[in-house]
Amino acid sequence: MKLISKLRGYLNKEIQTSHLLPLIMLMAGIWLFPLDILQRDLSLMPGDKGDSRFNNYILEHGYNFMTGKVDNYWDAQFMYPEKMTIAYSENLIGTVPLYAAFRMLKCDRETSFQLWFLSLFVLNFICAYWALKKWTESTLLSSVGAYIFAFSIFILTHMNHVQVFPRFVIPLIIYWFWNWIKNKNLKSFYLITAGIVYQFYCGIYVGFFIVYILLFVFIAYLIVYRDKQLLPWLKEGKNIFKHLLTIVIGLLLLIPMFIPYIKISSSSGYRDFEEVLSYIPTWRAYFSAIPESSIWRFLSWHIREQGGNWWELFLFPGLIAYLGILLFPFAYKIATNKKELVFILLSLLLLVVFTLNINGFTLYKFFYNLPGFGSMRSINRIINAQIILIVLLMVAVLKVYETSKWKNLLLLLPLLVIIDNSTSYWERRYQKQEVQQREQETKDRIQKYITGNKAIAYQHYNLLGQEAFAHLDVMIACQDLNVPCVNAYTGLYPDKYKGFLNGEGLDSLTVWLSANNKSINDVVVVSEDKANFLHRSYVKIKCANGKYLRIDKDHGDKLIANGENQYDGELFEYAQIDETNSVFRATTGKYACAEFYDNGLMVVNRDGIGEWERFRLLKQSDGSFVIQTFTNNYLSLEKEGTLRSVDKIPTSQSHFVFETPLYY
Repeated sequence: MKLISKLRGYLNKEIQTSHLLPLIMLMAGIWLFPLDILQRDLSLMPGDKGDSRFNNYILEHGYNFMTGKVDNYWDAQFMYPEKMTIAYSENLIGTVPLYAAFRMLKCDRETSFQLWFLSLFVLNFICAYWALKKWTESTLLSSVGAYIFAFSIFILTHMNHVQVFPRFVIPLIIYWFWNWIKNKNLKSFYLITAGIVYQFYCGIYVGFFIVYILLFVFIAYLIVYRDKQLLPWLKEGKNIFKHLLTIVIGLLLLIPMFIPYIKISSSSGYRDFEEVLSYIPTWRAYFSAIPESSIWRFLSWHIREQGGNWWELFLFPGLIAYLGILLFPFAYKIATNKKELVFILLSLLLLVVFTLNINGFTLYKFFYNLPGFGSMRSINRIINAQIILIVLLMVAVLKVYETSKWKNLLLLLPLLVIIDNSTSYWERRYQKQEVQQREQETKDRIQKYITGNKAIAYQHYNLLGQEAFAHLDVMIACQDLNVPCVNAYTGLYPDKYKGFLNGEGLDSLTVWLSANNKSINDVVVVSEDKANFLHRSYVKIKCANGKYLRIDKDHGDKLIANGENQYDGELFEYAQIDETNSVFRATTGKYACAEFYDNGLMVVNRDGIGEWERFRLLKQSDGSFVIQTFTNNYLSLEKEGTLRSVDKIPTSQSHFVFETPLYY
């Protein structure tokens, strides 16, 4: 027993003093999380083929700017002829040098992005460990806390939005803030300001979130400590001047970044608060785990009951992270640093309360109207910064037990936190080779049509449901070819652009170009096979009986008007292919056809466009359409709800209303 006791004491001392533990935890986290997503041969990419590749595009644009291939950082060559296109999304300026370093080492675009992605996890862990170690002087607890900050399961919720992953400055800012306010350390205030400025350049969302968090940390400090020395110290000597000068310098450093965003906001406006509300966390969100979690998957179902954007609200960081909250009452009784514990807990509670959606009511609305906050939609992403307070509370509470009879149980934490945040599978990733091939095929097709420096306007044959992927293929191909393109995928769009975004028709292209004093002659239109559309949009079709068209798959794929509402109706791609003819394609990829051998019965089962698949649309004064087939007869609704082309003149049953779903 004495030997076991001595061994346990030795291990406890070794773990607390050795630098081996954080290294082991870092390596375990990298191996089990980001490297497992990417695979050991780096064959997979993180996130989806939309936002992930867009972030890759922005980083590549930054690299091109650094190497002199691009003159103006804010004018990326998409959404031609719009200027300051980078300001429609995150700019990632702060971590462009990290990505550029891998490009300069001759890594290709996608591999550089993967290494950038891996590096962020390393930086997040190291900085969190350093800050926690400075605060608590505990190697064990700092390692566990850093693991949660860098590798917690909630991060998977944001895997499609890797722009929020550069957050390694946050733990440093929190520590510097504590050192400034508690120890009256002016140097720490300089570091806070520099850290905030840099965080904004890494990611605007997280930049605003850290400022938001510091406000509640400051309020909590004033309430708990009632520090009567703070104000006299600020007034002392030149302290007030030094603080104000530091703030002014920080703001001046941010102005070059904010000017483009202010200009874009003034023209495009701010987001509607109702849109923002569905992204504000509810109480359920903090107890909703990502489905990929090995242990906590059963906590992924209840959030779906609240509707809205529930898939964005898996914010549960694992049970170990919540030990600070769960054990707080017990730790408080035996703690010698009671005020510090209350201060951290109150900071966290204030932050949660002011960023909580309670049946549509939220105190966050007071901040929504402040400059900058109104442009943010996904408030759920605050967890990426908020987690530092959760971790800090956990570490501070468990620190109390290092000198108690429970201290030996703390030795289990490194293993427990790894198990707590383990995953059984990955969903949010895609094949690197697949997208590289897509991009190369698009590049080869565009290269044949390049005319001087004219912009490319690309029409895809298949766009429905993959608008983001398709536009990004063009953007990346044109970026490699150093030519501008009209196609775009970003965080926000001008109203006049949305028609081309969703349809790529020549009519919507003309509208967009005209709004920017350009014409169709200023671009080169590149069309995939069968994709030379004058107009294309996506519609649900309402018939004369007030019901929506659906495909009866059990009876020859014929069209039948029995959909009770727009949601029930079939979504059709409606495309005008020449001056007189239009076609309808369903989500199955099949075209609508008026069967010549079945009295013009409308079915949706054709693979291509022939004579029977062409229709002439005549718009009526009430906004409805009558539809003429190749036989010059008109489509009419029958009593059974089917459609036939038998009437020589339109009847009351020949009128159809095209409705564009809200998501288009």
